[in-house]
Amino acid sequence: MSDLELDMPHEPHVREYKEEHSSQEKEPDKKERAAKDQEIRVQVRMKKLAELHERMQQGKEPEEMDDKGGKGACTQEEDLPLFSGVWVNFDNLVDAAGRSGGQHQEMGFKLISTDLLNLRGMMKEGFAAARASDEKVGDRLTKVAQKAYGQRVEWEREIEDLKKDLERQSKEMEAVKADMEKFWAENEAIRQVNQTLNKVNNVLRAYLQAQQVSFQAKEAEWERRIQDLEAKYTRHAPTALVDWTEVQEIRKQPAEDAFKCLREKEKVDRQEGEEILLIDKEMLESR
Repeated sequence: MSDLELDMPHEPHVREYKEEHSSQEKEPDKKERAAKDQEIRVQVRMKKLAELHERMQQGKEPEEMDDKGGKGACTQEEDLPLFSGVWVNFDNLVDAAGRSGGQHQEMGFKLISTDLLNLRGMMKEGFAAARASDEKVGDRLTKVAQKAYGQRVEWEREIEDLKKDLERQSKEMEAVKADMEKFWAENEAIRQVNQTLNKVNNVLRAYLQAQQVSFQAKEAEWERRIQDLEAKYTRHAPTALVDWTEVQEIRKQPAEDAFKCLREKEKVDRQEGEEILLIDKEMLESR
């Protein structure tokens, strides 16, 4: 038989049971049976209270107890409703004991009441310890939550600082990029100027080369004409002496002076019967 089945029956059932068997049983048998039933019920109740006390010490949740209405009674967290039901059952036991009139039952009831009071005190102490433990756990949770919140605030502050540093570095990179673009534009302008100068140098070099070729051609022409003049002088004045120093100076004279000298030579050649004069340096300079 389980503990629930051995629980104390309701008072109306006890009375009905007594009324049905009162006519069949004798008075001493009734008292003896009632006393035995009460003793069994008291033992069952004591056993349940001991189990409740043991479960409370182990930290387990107590089992619910059925009250008179058949509903679940309150647990150890609800102190007053539980003990009110216990004391009601105890009053019923006292009433039954008064009807039985047994002295040993009275002593048992006193022991039961003493145990109930002790149990109630222990349960109150257990509830107080549980509340203190809950408060301690709550304080620890509060401290942990505050610490976590402070850590979160610190992390958010560090993240904001990192964002600011990143923005500052981005601005610096943009400024450096703008400077690099400016330098690149200046270098491009310088590169274009250099290209233009290179083109001008190439043109000037080509022009100088052309002038050099032209001067070389003119120099060859002058050399040929001088040689012709020398040949003419040799034919017209075979006994005359040629001053080669003056000839070398004539070669070094500018082109206009050379042409003037050439025209003078031709003029002299056209003159017939006149005396041919030697060309000296003073004559060339005066002319």
